[in-house]
Amino acid sequence: MARLGDAFQLNLQTQDSVKVQTLGRATRIASDLKALRGQLPYAIAEATATPPPVPPSKVLPTVLMVSGAATVTGAGVIFLQSFFREQAALSELSLAKTQPQLQLKPASYYRDEAAGVSQLRLVGAVVAGAGAALLVAGIVVYPRDDRAVQLALFPTSNGVVLVGSWR
Repeated sequence: MARLGDAFQLNLQTQDSVKVQTLGRATRIASDLKALRGQLPYAIAEATATPPPVPPSKVLPTVLMVSGAATVTGAGVIFLQSFFREQAALSELSLAKTQPQLQLKPASYYRDEAAGVSQLRLVGAVVAGAGAALLVAGIVVYPRDDRAVQLALFPTSNGVVLVGSWR
């Protein structure tokens, strides 16, 4: 292990002591020791020619994000329905102003319709909040990949050297 400027480089090598030959090598570079520790299982697997650790499942986060998106879409439908109901009642009331012979429904119908619109908007807001919470939960628990390409440029006495690891 070596410190190169602000970064740390880990070099692993597996040797066959009987045949006196190298079986595998791995190099990892990270900006801090915590990131390097996260890459250690993959570096060991590469250097020893063993299978790498199984990556964490992405099923739960994906289900959470898809469910959240569907829930937010449902909330949008609920909001649209409330606007359509409100617009229908307002159109009916404004039509009665221009055509006095038109028979309106009882005033209790319009009060109930206004209460229904308010209730739909409240339900829509709650559903939108639940959907947003599901989306955020999916994003938060989505596993991060520590095995991404990592490159660094380091100065040497003859110029610079490009050092890195990638998969």
